[in-house]
Amino acid sequence: MSPNEQYIYNTYLRISRTSRGQQWRPRKDFTDFEDTKDAFYLARLSCFFSKFPQIVPDDFFAAPYEIYKDEKYFELSFFITQKAINTYAIYNKQKEEESPDNQQQLNFMVDSVGFIGKFCQENHINLIDYMDFKLGISYAFSIHYKHKKVSIYSLLYFPKFEKNVYLLEPDERMLFFNSDSPDFTKYKTRLHISSKAKDLLTIAYKRIDSYLKKQ
Repeated sequence: MSPNEQYIYNTYLRISRTSRGQQWRPRKDFTDFEDTKDAFYLARLSCFFSKFPQIVPDDFFAAPYEIYKDEKYFELSFFITQKAINTYAIYNKQKEEESPDNQQQLNFMVDSVGFIGKFCQENHINLIDYMDFKLGISYAFSIHYKHKKVSIYSLLYFPKFEKNVYLLEPDERMLFFNSDSPDFTKYKTRLHISSKAKDLLTIAYKRIDSYLKKQ
């Protein structure tokens, strides 16, 4: 049993228990696990997450508990089905449609700003350069958004965001933003009228910008 498979299983265990209000402890002994059916499902999930790194295991396992609230428990076998993938897509859509002042959204924004700051530091660029920085032929921000590393609101903070999105070829916009002509109007409006999110981003980015300029 690889360390990655053990991590995936314990993530599944943690989410399945905490979603039902139960305490949990990580499984440490996997000696007899390889002879169980769950070992087969776990191997499939390990390949799945490797093939699709943009899928966040925590969210993937949490999705059915959030969407199908009448169901109390989902076996590991559920998560290798097409229904699990569809459920994850629905869950992500619902999350993105939440108010930017929702605590989950605020937490994601903080994580996003931290991720962007670390990325800028590692690539020796200032915050203002992030929107124009490329990984290969693609903008880094578009890859980060696709892989769920940054929230849409953390990107809208940058004035050049929309302009750069529309510098992408239509097939790239479809790949990264699920539309060849994405409309960010509703997200901009929500951010503009927010009581917490806008100020949070301003303060967080100001701190990151100041820190990077001192490096």
